[in-house]
Amino acid sequence: MLKPSSDIEGAIEETLQALSAQGVRLPNRAEVAEHLKQCPDLITVLEPVIATAQSELPDAQLSLEVYHDPEIEDEHLVLYARFSEYDWNSVMERVHNAGVRCAEMLNGQKGWLLLTTDFKPAE
Repeated sequence: MLKPSSDIEGAIEETLQALSAQGVRLPNRAEVAEHLKQCPDLITVLEPVIATAQSELPDAQLSLEVYHDPEIEDEHLVLYARFSEYDWNSVMERVHNAGVRCAEMLNGQKGWLLLTTDFKPAE
């Protein structure tokens, strides 16, 4: 288990570099890193979760971000799947099925990551 702060920060940086190399977008990398410091359990499951999302949604552009709920004081990681074209039924079913598989890996972890789409176009 990761304990010392420097070990956690190193693990976060290594994980984010690996995700970036795999094509995952990190529009606010510092914010994601800070969130992972608060929820270090997610560090070890992040790569397998994203690998699952990539295998289930090979045509999606993935973007890892921190979601801030505007109504209550809550934030969590969100993995947005963005596509160049959207077919509502197909996309929602595929994202849902991938999300279920990803959620299984998060059981028992402190923190949460939601796989969804925001219907923005892939860049």
